Amino acid sequence: MPAETDPTAAGSTALTLLFEPVGSWWFVLMVAAGLAAVLVLVGPDRSRVEGFRLKWLVGLRVAAFLAIVLCMLRPTVVAQRRLQREGDLLVLADASESMTVADAPAGQTRWEYLVSSLEAAAPEARELLDEGHLRLHLWRFDRGLESVPVTADDPFPLDPAWVKQEGSEETALGTALDEAVQTTSFESLAGVIVLSDGAQHAYPPRDLPPQTVARRLGESGIPLWSVLLGSSGLGVRAVMPKWSSSPWQMMCL
Repeated sequence: MPAETDPTAAGSTALTLLFEPVGSWWFVLMVAAGLAAVLVLVGPDRSRVEGFRLKWLVGLRVAAFLAIVLCMLRPTVVAQRRLQREGDLLVLADASESMTVADAPAGQTRWEYLVSSLEAAAPEARELLDEGHLRLHLWRFDRGLESVPVTADDPFPLDPAWVKQEGSEETALGTALDEAVQTTSFESLAGVIVLSDGAQHAYPPRDLPPQTVARRLGESGIPLWSVLLGSSGLGVRAVMPKWSSSPWQMMCL
């Protein structure tokens, strides 16, 4: 059981003292009590040893007692080095034709509301990028998947004016999510944010169910946030995650 823990921040060393007593704590306590009774009741022969030698003998007996008890406690010092590595955050924005429906707050289209919400989250994104702990990847998708280059000054460079593209009539949510995830390794993937109206409308071979990818992410312990937009959704506030106490644990605002 832990006896003492030194709290540390990421990037420092935490020292923990652990005890694994032989049998149980009660067993060690009873043995220690018995040895202490013998130590007190059965003293050295004062007729043969006296003065400095007597004190020396008593000291050896006490040292032997403490050594036996310490060995029975089996102490262990564990040193843990916590390092904060860079993580990849994927942001997928639905750019299909269904996002042109004007049922978002203030009469905005779903696409306009998506873009304005990401703009509101841009300050937090810049802060995370400046800290160097996060690599941000932005994608827009309809039938296909398109990477959108990001910079530290403009982490979400999406045009609020929706433009019809080839494939805009479909929403291959599952396939887009799968392809975006495959561009990075699961070891460095810190989380995935999907902003969409939540309706999959795709034809083979790009009709992979999004639940399949979501299940794989869940089994790997990778957080996935699905932010619904439109009359069927809950709306969206700032969607930029923040690092919490653990480097790999993230939460949505």
